Amino acid sequence: MSIIKAEQGSFTVSGFFDGKMFPFIKVQDQFFASRVELDLWVQEASASHRRYINGLMQ
Repeated sequence: MSIIKAEQGSFTVSGFFDGKMFPFIKVQDQFFASRVELDLWVQEASASHRRYINGLMQ
């Protein structure tokens, strides 16, 4: 998922991540997310006007 890669890339480069990261767990090759946690993530990402373009967080 490009959002997960973008957030992890931002964390790797800067050493921190400002805000709530995309909530997921990975089981083998499948990704799962809690609907409640996903709703909270969308609200926080929207409030902070976070943008994801071409696999990068802007």
